[in-house]
Amino acid sequence: MKIKIIVSLLLVITSSLTIQAQQRIIINKPEGPNTNIIQPLPNFNGMEPKIDKLLRKYMDLNLFSGVVVVAKEGEPIYNKAFGQADIEAHIPVNTETRFDIGSMNKAFTKAIVLNLIYEGKLNLNDNLGKYLIDFPEIAAKKVTIEQLINHTSGFGDYHTPEYERLTASEKTIENILKIARSQDLLFTRGTNNSYSNIGYVLLGAIIQKVEKKPYNTVVKNRILTPLRLNNTFLDNKYRVSNRAVGYNNSVMGALENTDYLQIKPTPAGSFMASSSDLLKFFHAYYYGEKLWKTGAKSLDTKESKYLKEIESSGGAAMIAGGFPGVNTVNLEVQRDGFSVLVLSNRNPPSAIEVGIGVLEIIRGKEPMEPEIPVTQILAKAYFEKGKDYVKKNFNAITQNMSMRTPKEDLLNQIGYSLLQSGTKDNLKNAIGIFLLNTELFPDVANTWDSYGEALLIEGDKSGALKAYEKALSLDPSLKSSIKAVHKLIN
Repeated sequence: MKIKIIVSLLLVITSSLTIQAQQRIIINKPEGPNTNIIQPLPNFNGMEPKIDKLLRKYMDLNLFSGVVVVAKEGEPIYNKAFGQADIEAHIPVNTETRFDIGSMNKAFTKAIVLNLIYEGKLNLNDNLGKYLIDFPEIAAKKVTIEQLINHTSGFGDYHTPEYERLTASEKTIENILKIARSQDLLFTRGTNNSYSNIGYVLLGAIIQKVEKKPYNTVVKNRILTPLRLNNTFLDNKYRVSNRAVGYNNSVMGALENTDYLQIKPTPAGSFMASSSDLLKFFHAYYYGEKLWKTGAKSLDTKESKYLKEIESSGGAAMIAGGFPGVNTVNLEVQRDGFSVLVLSNRNPPSAIEVGIGVLEIIRGKEPMEPEIPVTQILAKAYFEKGKDYVKKNFNAITQNMSMRTPKEDLLNQIGYSLLQSGTKDNLKNAIGIFLLNTELFPDVANTWDSYGEALLIEGDKSGALKAYEKALSLDPSLKSSIKAVHKLIN
């Protein structure tokens, strides 16, 4: 339940732009997915100055840096770079700059798995235990490959404290499997849908098992070489030349270099690639024979159904990825054979917002105006005018914002951002922010859960226990509070 803006390979989905898991969705209008709305035919005439104008607005607010591409039938008709790839070294972005693509490369993993199924080497209904050993029986015998693909397995994320303590060389598929084996399923497989980075690492491990080769070798043989993706990198990404450094927008708006995160590429995300390579990949993903065995793509009946539903209406299918300092998106309109690809070295939802804005321009509509993040406005008010001012004026500050997250999560985002800095002063400030959130939203369990976590970090076990117990009185099923209380009383 927490809003932890740390090393998760996140995706911003829905056109209201809340941060969630990577999924494939339909963008038909700003209000949200709707497959029944027939979209206007694209009009590319005169789009260039309008897109340029939109990007200037984002640049003026320091909200975007990256590459924007509009392509028709796989060929760029708009291709421009904006901002700095490396602020410290004064290196500008160019159209061939390589970006971390976040969860986008789950599509690489998925394509390989579906081709292996078509070749008879795997089956959608195969259970996990057929290929990977030492998993608890409930996962080994029940979780299927299809559920791993569609995020219905019950597995969660591997970006745990245990994982973050590993060195870069130790962040291997095998060590992620150890973490996965130790975790309980979040729900009974097949009964719910919850984004799972672990699920796609498991798929990568299964690929290795079946092909008897390292995952990266399989990706090179099956995707990079046949598609001639010469600017896509699967490892040693911090040594890649012409690389975009990621920059996180702090709660006060300052840009922070995120190289310290040292995100290692896995089957779940974080390859490095240029826009030209991604354009080739996604054109092959949606239309190309070089990527797919005949009929392999249709094996994912869930995605095939979505794409058929939106193709006649002109809706856009989205694949995206991101984490602090990274956001990428590809919007594919199959009916009209065009795509919008945006790569950004700024926080989510920078690329998503720009991509949807460009899509609106092409459709002859007015794009949504960029805004300073409301979290930044709230943080500035808190530190400059104090807690009482924010408490009194919270609704006034947020009422005219085009809200991208629930209001009770706004202060949580600020609090966790402060916690991540690791300083005593920011821990104290985070506790104050979380306490304020409990006062503004006393009936929301997650506000108390987050407050308890900060108190526990400070060493106030008594206060933390009270906060966690309050959270459970509001939501007895809140797992993070259940675990915390169990540890505190035992």
